[in-house]
Amino acid sequence: MHKDQKKLTAEEYKKKKLKLNPSEKVLLAQIERESQDGKHTFVDSAKAGMSATRIRALAVKGFITCRRQANSTLYKCRALAPGEEISFEDRFYIQYTKKSEAIKDAAQATYILNRFCKNKRLCSYETKEEIYSLKGQMVNYLYEKGLCIESYRQKIKMPNCDICKDRPAFKKDEKCDSCGRKGGLNDQFYVFRFKVGNKTYQWHQPIDLFPHEVTVTKELAPMNKLKSKDIYLKPKEVKEKLALLKWLLQLG
Repeated sequence: MHKDQKKLTAEEYKKKKLKLNPSEKVLLAQIERESQDGKHTFVDSAKAGMSATRIRALAVKGFITCRRQANSTLYKCRALAPGEEISFEDRFYIQYTKKSEAIKDAAQATYILNRFCKNKRLCSYETKEEIYSLKGQMVNYLYEKGLCIESYRQKIKMPNCDICKDRPAFKKDEKCDSCGRKGGLNDQFYVFRFKVGNKTYQWHQPIDLFPHEVTVTKELAPMNKLKSKDIYLKPKEVKEKLALLKWLLQLG
């Protein structure tokens, strides 16, 4: 179900179906007949009256799900029940006919989720860990797609703490007794700038977590710990953006 669609009652669904053109009605009737009990059917867009445009039109209007099979004219389809909400994954297959458009939206979703992690009230530890994991995978994905336009190296700025200065390396999750800060004060990061469509994004990635050798443009001055920038997202928005990243990464 698309963002602008609402759950329909059986009566509303029936009225909406009446607005379909004759060829769409015939195609929908066939898919409904062949995909009973939630099963899928295959529709060949090369056959008369079964064009890809017509199949996708039914999907966009919220009557069916459809996935084009790789290097084929076949579409895997299933009729939706009145009021049934389509899964994120099925909607992405309908929404994105070009992978480049999905990459643009996924990059924007990564940017928003990365900011959402700073919201300590709404972003749980588990969600934060999932976001950072997917962000790392997206950084690698965009880098492999050749979308990186600049790469730097940067360290975290050493805090004004005598104990930390004497002992800069802490075990994982161990904190300094004096300032309360976690270890990793000498952690080094790559700073990547990506050009995706007409937008530019910049993300940090720990050097030891990035799998490729990187040609560094320059060394940046040590940075302070990034300040929190709260951003509000509804739970469903978070789930949708996470689902988009997973879907795109799975496509490769």
